[in-house]
Amino acid sequence: MSYGKAGIRKDSWSHWQDEQLAKVVLEYEAKGKTQQEAFEVAGAMIGKSAAACQGRWHTELKHKHWAYEPNQPIPIKQDESKQDNINHPPHYTIGGIEVIDYIRAKLTPEEFIGFCRGNVLKYVSRAPHKGGVEDLKKAKNYLDFWIETAEGMK
Repeated sequence: MSYGKAGIRKDSWSHWQDEQLAKVVLEYEAKGKTQQEAFEVAGAMIGKSAAACQGRWHTELKHKHWAYEPNQPIPIKQDESKQDNINHPPHYTIGGIEVIDYIRAKLTPEEFIGFCRGNVLKYVSRAPHKGGVEDLKKAKNYLDFWIETAEGMK
């Protein structure tokens, strides 16, 4: 078992990883696909093995996220009147995964923090000239991603 500087297990799971695992498993089950397929896809997306995803699902998450009846589709499409252009812009979810989740899955934590830092600087710098409060809210989201990632590295 490996521990970081703060004595926190390096193999611990973040809230984001739990949410992504649950989302993928529930979506795959609703589509009639196997859990094993879901664990493999989720694992690649969140940087964990399929076996780790399977263990996490069955010991920690299955009972928390059982939010649908078996063989019933999970409502994925969001009501347009409730669209959130700050946190989940609809044009960023084409293909079934949010772009930020894909980027996070492909970068190391250090690289992802750099990505977040650049976006914080971009949105704060342009807010007075372009997007105003909406840009400041976007900057806050990237700052929150940055903090969550840094806390997960401890």
